[in-house]
Amino acid sequence: MLKHILVTGATGKQGGAVVRSLVSINRTTIQFAILALTRNSLSRSAQSLASQPNVTLIEGDLNDIPAIFDKLSRPLHGIFSVQTAGSSKIEEEQGKRLVDAAVKVNVKHFIYSSVDRGGPKHSDENATPISHFITKFNIEKHLQATAGAMKYTIIRPVGFMDNFTSDFFGAAMSSMLRLNGEQSRFQLVSTRDIGNVTGLAFAKEEEFIGRCISLAGDELSWAELNEVFQKVTGMPAPTTYWIVGVTLRWMLRVQMNWFRDFGFEADIEECKRLLPGLLGFEQWLIEESGFLGHSEI
Repeated sequence: MLKHILVTGATGKQGGAVVRSLVSINRTTIQFAILALTRNSLSRSAQSLASQPNVTLIEGDLNDIPAIFDKLSRPLHGIFSVQTAGSSKIEEEQGKRLVDAAVKVNVKHFIYSSVDRGGPKHSDENATPISHFITKFNIEKHLQATAGAMKYTIIRPVGFMDNFTSDFFGAAMSSMLRLNGEQSRFQLVSTRDIGNVTGLAFAKEEEFIGRCISLAGDELSWAELNEVFQKVTGMPAPTTYWIVGVTLRWMLRVQMNWFRDFGFEADIEECKRLLPGLLGFEQWLIEESGFLGHSEI
């Protein structure tokens, strides 16, 4: 019997990676009916998902979770939960309400994508001073307190490799990390691997039930990151004007200071054992980033 899996944020980076992972697993042995939640089923990205086998679009908004569940014709086996970044208040409300709705309709396995807050030793109790980290901490605690018979897995990614883009956002990210000190270290993971771990957790559930997994594929200083960029693309890592970087870093100083003074602490070797083929930053640049072939960075 097919397991019906609702994937929230299906046209986003993480949700899209989960859909692709489940589709890939189905190519070997069909296990999943994938219900891809999107706010606009006519968008190009949504239609691209719909063209994949065993993928059905569900149009809806996490601000109205009952309306989403009303559209489902079959009982749900699992949910992948990720909320759109923005208002911490709205994110927390959406995350908690989705947990409550899942419990109500007897979902068997709930996978929540959160954030690492200092590795396995600290993430369970360390909310950090960062507002959107606190939000995810609160959703985790709500899930653990209210799940009851519903099984759950919590995935705690570190910083996204996918944030290093050729546009202003990517240049700003690189600049702010550089301002933290060129030797200050920072852990990264590809969203492809977030999707792959989630797919693995749905496919081999007994190995993942109740686990909280801090997930990272690489750890580099900005100087090392820049060296990898030079090696792979022949150009330095993208940065923006110094004054722009300084201004942005000041605006995000709580987060950037935490990265510098504490930071992510996933066990990368353990992650590699969990997911063979986990991408390092150099592999990600070559296989996923799109930098190769760009005329400009």
